[in-house]
Amino acid sequence: MLRAVVLSLLVLGAAPCLARELPELTPLWLQQEGWISACDNRRDCQLLYAPNIAFAEQVNHLTLLIRSQAGPEGQLQLQLEHQGVPFEPAALRLDGQPLEPGLLAALVQEPEAPDSTREQQYYRVDDQALARQWLARLRTAQVLELPGEEPAQVLLKGLPDLLQRVDQVQQRLGTVSALAAPGEQRASAVPRVQAAKALRPYPGVTPLSARERSGLRAAVQKTLPPPKSAEDDDYVMPPRIELYPLTAQHALVVEFSDCGAYICLFDISSRSRTAPYALQPLQMQALPDGSVDHAGGLNYYPETGELSSFLMGRGMGDCGEMASWHFDGLAFQLTDYRRMPNCSGLGYDNWPVLWSAEAPKRP
Repeated sequence: MLRAVVLSLLVLGAAPCLARELPELTPLWLQQEGWISACDNRRDCQLLYAPNIAFAEQVNHLTLLIRSQAGPEGQLQLQLEHQGVPFEPAALRLDGQPLEPGLLAALVQEPEAPDSTREQQYYRVDDQALARQWLARLRTAQVLELPGEEPAQVLLKGLPDLLQRVDQVQQRLGTVSALAAPGEQRASAVPRVQAAKALRPYPGVTPLSARERSGLRAAVQKTLPPPKSAEDDDYVMPPRIELYPLTAQHALVVEFSDCGAYICLFDISSRSRTAPYALQPLQMQALPDGSVDHAGGLNYYPETGELSSFLMGRGMGDCGEMASWHFDGLAFQLTDYRRMPNCSGLGYDNWPVLWSAEAPKRP
């Protein structure tokens, strides 16, 4: 797994206010001026500037990630990563000018992981007053740059508009905690986000018997077209069938087809565990708009009730989509969905999140 970026600027809100309903503005996904803006169902938001990196390209890139948690006590976090030949922070330029000594002194470099195979540097800022100064300087600038023959840049032109959109989603406009234009109202004026409804725990299930597996496989294979000869021009590999116990009465069936190096098409369904193994309704929470469905890879873990899918944009896995669901005995509830359209070398821990929910642990 690729390491997370680390330039962390944490800003706490003030005293809480009474919880109240927020308008339905999420999940939010925007792409403009080289930036990605995403807010999940909890109204936690991320702004990410990350360049596409060709597989064999000489690396010299800067990535900037801004996270803002919802609510009056929500935290603000900025992260900066550099990929390329190591540099000194004093080399950074904002609109062609050196950064203030106080801001540079606040940068703390994270050590490289011992098993890292890439030239990456990570920085964080811990001082809260300097954190606000960093954001204010970035907000009014045009470009953060590491000069060189091929300079690494973060273009900041579209940042103020995206920050204002986050303020709108989180209802920070006019408060001291606003990202785009801090106002005079206390942070306590920002409404709390009501706690999400708790998901039901996974009840567990007994494994499929050999007889059940045999009957299910035969029933699924009857629905498939006859296999083609390998000599046929339109030959494709026959589908791969995976069977899992779902409930005491139903099984989960996954059919993979048209598989490439790391991408398949797949279909997921439910069938009775007894003859004639008929199809049964399968309740599954849909992915947010704009996602790619029924493509990539899929894994189910009947020991925990977790279903996960992944779609890799390329083999190294630094772009694509990832999702997880929790089976509560009746339906699959979405617990995590994240998307990264740019192949930028970022691990999935830093991909923009559009859905997040906590799956209960089994007793």
